[in-house]
Amino acid sequence: MRLLPAVLLTVLLGCDDTVFGVPSHGSGGGSTGATDSTDSGDTPSDSGDTTGDSGDTDDASYHPDGFSDPTVHGMQAKLQEQTCIACHGDTLEGVGQALSCDTCHPTGWRTDCTFCHGGAVDSTGAPPVHLSNADETDTHAFGPHMSHVAAGDLHDGFDCDSCHTKPTDVLSVGHVFVGDETPGVADVDLSGGLSAGGSWSGTSCSDLYCHGNGRRDNGSMSGQGEVTGCGDCHADLDAGRDGWDTMSGEHEDHLREGLECADCHGETSSDSRSIADTSLHVNGTVDLAWTGSVVKTGDTCNGACHGEDHDDRDWD
Repeated sequence: MRLLPAVLLTVLLGCDDTVFGVPSHGSGGGSTGATDSTDSGDTPSDSGDTTGDSGDTDDASYHPDGFSDPTVHGMQAKLQEQTCIACHGDTLEGVGQALSCDTCHPTGWRTDCTFCHGGAVDSTGAPPVHLSNADETDTHAFGPHMSHVAAGDLHDGFDCDSCHTKPTDVLSVGHVFVGDETPGVADVDLSGGLSAGGSWSGTSCSDLYCHGNGRRDNGSMSGQGEVTGCGDCHADLDAGRDGWDTMSGEHEDHLREGLECADCHGETSSDSRSIADTSLHVNGTVDLAWTGSVVKTGDTCNGACHGEDHDDRDWD
């Protein structure tokens, strides 16, 4: 498993008679499913109690008893032990006697991320239920999800595509049914986020803009790591001259002379020790806001600020 939730969607019907040893493929169907997408946190949000495939085998049924349980057909699908499209068609809309998956699953299931991989904590889908249905919400595979997708004290919530290739539906290439070369694995792809050059080792991330000092892609974080304040990523007011000297340009000079973060980044932090506007932090941009008359063009400042005139003053 990886940091962020990849959407893993279960399907109701499969058709490999070498697995189940049932040569005939009956309709397996009935009325429209009565399930909803509310997730209990224990299993994928499809309860499996559909009328479309009760699991009761007879001469016209392909699937064995109990197959409607999501822990059975869901696992078969997401681990690719059953190739659902082989019988239900490339669009899962049914072929011959094999019904459309839409017959039993509720409306909207194809694009409802939490319908199948649910949420181990709540219905947001982050962290998702473990691919193996194991209860491992406290391990590195799942723990960091909430601190990334939920808005916190330091930043706004990030979308799934910051760390994963985000599918649009169950038939997106590379996701479950079409072109998934790593069944049972939630692949990490950081190219769509702020840390496009970052990498994931299976237990930690490196070469990150996120968790870096804001100057380059130099951040790293373990799966169990935690960020509690400004000083965990870059120097803060208490870092002293050695810490301030790791920051860009004239930070060290300004801080040494008694200025604080809020003097130049007043909209981001009004007290220099907490974030006032999370949309202006960890957003890939240096947001400047001050009360003086200084105008910064490129790396050059002109005007007056903190009681000092700036005349073509270089920042770097």
